[in-house]
Amino acid sequence: MKIDKWDKKILTKLYKNSRATLSELSKQVGLPKENIHYRIKRFEKENLINYIPYVNLSKTGINYFLIRMRIDPLSKNYSKFIKDMIKDEKILWLSEDKIMQAKKFNLTAIMTYVDFSKIEDVFTKFTDKGILEEFDIYLIRTLGFNYQDIYSDEESFSCFIKTGAHRFEKNTDKTDEKLVMKLLENSRIPLTELGSKIKLSPLTIKSRIKKLIEKDVIKNFMISLNFNKLDGKFIALIYSAETMHVSKEVRRITGKYFSEVMTVSAFFTKHRILFGRVKDEQNFLKAMSELNKFKGMTISSVSENTQILKNKIF
Repeated sequence: MKIDKWDKKILTKLYKNSRATLSELSKQVGLPKENIHYRIKRFEKENLINYIPYVNLSKTGINYFLIRMRIDPLSKNYSKFIKDMIKDEKILWLSEDKIMQAKKFNLTAIMTYVDFSKIEDVFTKFTDKGILEEFDIYLIRTLGFNYQDIYSDEESFSCFIKTGAHRFEKNTDKTDEKLVMKLLENSRIPLTELGSKIKLSPLTIKSRIKKLIEKDVIKNFMISLNFNKLDGKFIALIYSAETMHVSKEVRRITGKYFSEVMTVSAFFTKHRILFGRVKDEQNFLKAMSELNKFKGMTISSVSENTQILKNKIF
């Protein structure tokens, strides 16, 4: 999908506030409301964007888990399993690596759950039924994001979230959690429609959202992108980190060459994952050359054909 300078301006503004009205976007971008509306509908039709809150669910008592899975893509269960995972509101990220080697994970998910034992039970049942060949689950410690180019030629954006419910004192209720999950489905939804879904008045919804922002549960409203729709290729890179702060340096290095980057770090393991879109082979090789010289990490595998199946986080 081709993105022009006006598309980039609109995406930049939606990234900063996905709940902005057409009138607000028109003033900020400098295009008529009708033109803004047409372009946004094009983004939606092409499945380029999702409207989401930039939220830390760990502050509501919910954990983020990284799940690495191996499933035979030729299996009769494959298609249904993928569809069920995409439909599951607890799944925020799902990607597939097009590999056929034995003993290699080919699906990666980021999933929200309260505790480890319950999510482990879910995936153990999948293996017992012969749907999954193997899986590993990790409690996510941090999520880091760098964005360049797609939002603006002049600006870059970076975000960093510390996760793990045990780190925070919970000060939200079940209604707050339900509200946040509905906003993850579509953060651009009108308050009246949102209120009808969770049986609250628009005024109450507005008040609760304001309090969630004050508590730093929600930082702002943004968009996530289907990067496979854009130029270049999407990379999944597995590496091990010698110290806790390696991923920050990895994001800095790859941020010079990649258009967008997400790093996922988990508790109790040195292994990390980086996802990112790079425009061309030259930038990819430059990034890999610099990463290979960085002494704080060791690269264990690189997938250059990663497909994003669901993205409600990045």
